[in-house]
Amino acid sequence: MEATEVQWLRWIGRQSVLQIVPILIKFDDDKREAQGASREDILKRYMPLSMVRDEGLDGLIVTGDNLEIRKHAYGPSSNPHEILPDQDVTYHSQLTELFDWADQNVRSTIYSCLAAYFVLRHRFGLVRDVRTQEEGKLFGVYDHDIVAPNSELVQGMNDVIRAPHSRWSNLPVERILNEGALDLVACSEEAGWLFVEASNAAGGKDVFVQAHPEYDRLDLHREYERDRAEGLAMPVNYYNGDDPTEENVVYLCTADGRVFHENWIGNLVYPGYSQSA
Repeated sequence: MEATEVQWLRWIGRQSVLQIVPILIKFDDDKREAQGASREDILKRYMPLSMVRDEGLDGLIVTGDNLEIRKHAYGPSSNPHEILPDQDVTYHSQLTELFDWADQNVRSTIYSCLAAYFVLRHRFGLVRDVRTQEEGKLFGVYDHDIVAPNSELVQGMNDVIRAPHSRWSNLPVERILNEGALDLVACSEEAGWLFVEASNAAGGKDVFVQAHPEYDRLDLHREYERDRAEGLAMPVNYYNGDDPTEENVVYLCTADGRVFHENWIGNLVYPGYSQSA
């Protein structure tokens, strides 16, 4: 949780034109804040969702979570992973309330990773798939082509965007294209879509992100080190010579990650106040 804070706040804090005041949001009556619970200390600096709704926001980032899948101790020939049903997520009701409020009241929201899947199902009825055990986790750095070069989100970015993925879930590009309210901005033949946009009721645009442009160069390495004992395959296109050491990390995503966040703030949250202003 603290690593996620650092990832996003690092990019927001680099804005030189605007003075951004970040607000960390928690669900009301979050059980993780109870005495002795797992997030008792960290959530003390978060603002309850009900207070945020009253005060309002210019932009919003809804991050992913570690609830993408759950594991079962089935036999070696079966798939031990399945999507966690919505009703099993304790905060699902408040999460959908947040989706509806943001659509009406926030000019632009980034929905990242699991949050993107949740809101795309809630607003558009698009249901994600889970990768099979044979396919394995999509894990590594992939090239994405810009398919909507006029999108304000990708101005100043490379024609081919490199970005890290780390997920078991997948929402095929075909389902995105079949939903007329969604605009595909960048995608990869190997990894699927990177950025998708949609207009919202607040008069702006929301951004759905299936990868992790907020990651720093060692985040995939730390995840691999954490989970390799469980059989996690090495991230692709990441280690020089496939030697999984920190010294061999080759990460070419930082520049596009910076421009992505600058464009979101300067072009979508505060139109007209880009970094070039």
